[in-house]
Amino acid sequence: MARPSLDLVRRTSALSWTIQPAEPKLVDRMGTLPAALDQIAQSFQGLSEVQRRDLLLTYAAEAPRHRPRPEETYVVSDERIDPGCIDTVGLYLRRDDEGRIYLRASFGPEVQTLTRALVAILCRGLEGATVGEAVDLSDEFVPLVAGEQLLRQRGRSVYHVTRRLREAAMRILQPETPALPCPTT
Repeated sequence: MARPSLDLVRRTSALSWTIQPAEPKLVDRMGTLPAALDQIAQSFQGLSEVQRRDLLLTYAAEAPRHRPRPEETYVVSDERIDPGCIDTVGLYLRRDDEGRIYLRASFGPEVQTLTRALVAILCRGLEGATVGEAVDLSDEFVPLVAGEQLLRQRGRSVYHVTRRLREAAMRILQPETPALPCPTT
């Protein structure tokens, strides 16, 4: 039997200690994610770096499917270049009658593949989420999906996108948020 790490040991009284069952780190860190996003993040666990990159490339190739649609109206539209980034990422949120949100995204031609992939994952994983789930979205899923090594090599621009997504979701909570038509791209 493997020796328990210190985070598995808990003091139960002044004089005794017990070993607590280990919970996977993914569950600990991902507990507040919407179910679909959690499922996507878990699909990356245990992959080799090559497999992880291949799966990220698949999501990046899917990114154009998440462009804003002319028939949709958006509660929040946020298109800009974030600090340290070289091109524009647009985020567009719409809300249905039940209060569920749907994220669409647009990308400038120079947006990194990793950013495209992670934004596509957000679009898919937040489909039908509540505004509260988007506001509470933790950045901790990013290294679990992308891997620490790839994040160090390719930058951290996706953290700007997740921050902007939380800000956009908070704007939905503000009263009298006007609906915006689909941008012409």
